Amino acid sequence: DPDVRVQLRLRNERVTVSLDAAGDSLHARGWRTDSGPAPLRETLAAGMLRLAGWEPSMPLIDPLCGSGTIGIEGALIATRCAPGLERTFGFERWPGQRPSMMAAIREEARGMLSAPPAEIICSDQDRSVLRIARDNAARAAIDHVVAFHAADARKISAPPGPVGLVAMNPPYGERLGEVEALVPFYQQIREMLRHGFRGWRVAILIAHEAHRDALDLPD
Repeated sequence: DPDVRVQLRLRNERVTVSLDAAGDSLHARGWRTDSGPAPLRETLAAGMLRLAGWEPSMPLIDPLCGSGTIGIEGALIATRCAPGLERTFGFERWPGQRPSMMAAIREEARGMLSAPPAEIICSDQDRSVLRIARDNAARAAIDHVVAFHAADARKISAPPGPVGLVAMNPPYGERLGEVEALVPFYQQIREMLRHGFRGWRVAILIAHEAHRDALDLPD
């Protein structure tokens, strides 16, 4: 845990020496200290929402929330919370830094926080990972923003009100037999979306063509 971390990279016969200004990896926002199986990186969840065209004015639902990463990152965006607001960075321990300056910047960022304009709902059938998700949301200080429910993703439907985005990170399966065994599950997710979320946008992370074909959703 050095105050000044020096990175040295050697490629072919070229050496690059740099100072690490971040400290911990930038994807670590500081709120996730526990996770379920196959956790999604915070930055990937935020990027997924951006690429899907989601806006905070739109409801957001994650029916396979796991440790809550997609919903929590959505809530942080919706409340205008600066990424990494509650974490520290490597450069803050460098010689010559003024703690008062960073304190003022953080205070300014906290002053920009606002209430979210639309619902954010996370659900999962596994109550143990839901407890982890709720704890993560509390650490991110947005547990009052995200609604968590125990529910089977194959049996949910859209809440009353405006259309929004369904975003999820379903199980992939690592071996061929597991991939094939998940095809019926993806087909059930397809039917849930077609009948329960007409008009909504959908963003799904998919690792295998067989699962993409099983969903068979319009572009």
